[in-house]
Amino acid sequence: QRKDQVVADAREYIRSHCADGISSRDVAALFPCSRRMAEKRFHAATGHAIGEEILDARMDLVKGYLSSSTINIDAIANLSGWKSSAVLRPYFKRKTGFTLSAWRNSQQHT
Repeated sequence: QRKDQVVADAREYIRSHCADGISSRDVAALFPCSRRMAEKRFHAATGHAIGEEILDARMDLVKGYLSSSTINIDAIANLSGWKSSAVLRPYFKRKTGFTLSAWRNSQQHT
């Protein structure tokens, strides 16, 4: 399978701007095609949707902040592009099986 450079550029854009409140629509606008076709190309190249890539990038930021700082959870949510910690908390728990505080504590003891 040939590498899709537009998808690679989109993934880099997501990693660089995920905390800025970007949406799937913003990323799809980088493609020289319709939004639907952009989503299809992205999925074909990565195996998941643009929105999932954005959420994964935000989760990576959250985990980084939790591991390396004592910044409070509300600030971490804001710094990593979540609308609020109320939105982040259940998503994080569902994805990791940990609360944010429990995950932070587990990282400090490893």
